[in-house]
Amino acid sequence: MIDLILFSLFGITVGILGGLLPALPVYIGAFLLYTFHQDLNVTEILVFWLSSFIGGQYFGSIATITTNIPGEESSLVYINDLYKFDLYEKNKLLYDTALSSSVATFLAIGLMWLGISFLRLNELPFLYSVNVQVAIYVFLILSFLLVNKEKWFIILLTILFGVSIAPRANYALPNNWYDWTWLFDGYTFYLVILGILIIPNLFTYDVDIKSNKHFEAVRDRNFNWWRTFKASIIGFIAGLIPGPSAETGSIAAYRFIGKNKKEKIIAAEAANNSAILASVIPFFMMTLPVNNNTLLISGILDMHGLTMSDEILAPSGYLGLNVIDLVTLILIFVTGLYYLLSTTFIDFYVKIMKLIHGKIKLVLLGIVLILIYLDLLSAEITIEHYLILLGFFTFIGFVLKKFNISAIPMMFSILLGDRLIWAGIQVSKIYF
Repeated sequence: MIDLILFSLFGITVGILGGLLPALPVYIGAFLLYTFHQDLNVTEILVFWLSSFIGGQYFGSIATITTNIPGEESSLVYINDLYKFDLYEKNKLLYDTALSSSVATFLAIGLMWLGISFLRLNELPFLYSVNVQVAIYVFLILSFLLVNKEKWFIILLTILFGVSIAPRANYALPNNWYDWTWLFDGYTFYLVILGILIIPNLFTYDVDIKSNKHFEAVRDRNFNWWRTFKASIIGFIAGLIPGPSAETGSIAAYRFIGKNKKEKIIAAEAANNSAILASVIPFFMMTLPVNNNTLLISGILDMHGLTMSDEILAPSGYLGLNVIDLVTLILIFVTGLYYLLSTTFIDFYVKIMKLIHGKIKLVLLGIVLILIYLDLLSAEITIEHYLILLGFFTFIGFVLKKFNISAIPMMFSILLGDRLIWAGIQVSKIYF
């Protein structure tokens, strides 16, 4: 049990840094797992991952409020409002957003546990029929397209591209399917992540933090619990929708909850913290990754030969509890600790941001080089071929970032391409 506490504390550290430093994406915990997941069991993987995932959202508001630099993308919805707040108002906002984030996270943890423990979708065989599988995949793809309706055609092209290169040895496909994809032979999912997400973020990040103010979280006795509850529910529902769940929940709560800017910001922070836990439910219950974080963890579990919908209700090997029960207990502990940490030492966090931001590109470059080296150890291609593929996916990443197009649909289709093709072939044989 001590090892799980240590993994959670390690995850908290990564989560705090991921939230404070916008150059580190909210999925940094899942990405770092790639370097040391080989000897971990599923409980240890989930404890570290979810601890860091929660922290990235939790501490993102601290970075945003103290420096007006978004710690995570979901805070962009209210970033311009902060210029109208004085120091005392920001200090009260620091406390209110920490409390609302805690309430939302506790609520989402409870709903997640109830859903996974009692719905038992894995005991409903019809959910795994071809028809239902196709319906789910169609729904996911349509939701990706509708998130950015103006660029739906480009998003569809990225999905088709991902499906076309995903199969490695699918014998239901004709041989000429593989003739044009020879260049992509041997790519790894982490090569794709490096090229599309990490490297473009590294080279386009340029922030200089200047803040000499004294920040501290000031308790507000007029905290609105009902508003936070409503925002948490909105965020939870948004988290079940594939795509940028935290951003979707934050925008929805900001628009529909609260009358003034402060109330809207508090609602947005409650919603995005609730959304991130809701986003793991489709993955836990049906092994369907719907965002960057769950896509990465899905890739790791594939390497272990594990299916999340089976493992989440299996015995954890600790205290006689199954995996979801134990993970839930640890997340309750983690959330309480995040609340304490986020309402204290604010000036210390600002100093960390000022110290590290100037060197963050070097830190990220070091992480990228280490990950490339580790990926090459298991890659079944030459270094030259690997670098060519990395350059290609990095180019795609820059293009997607420039035109503000989500990379999630393409990564989804690359990771699940074989399943999509199999389901499509089965349906065509049944009905055509």
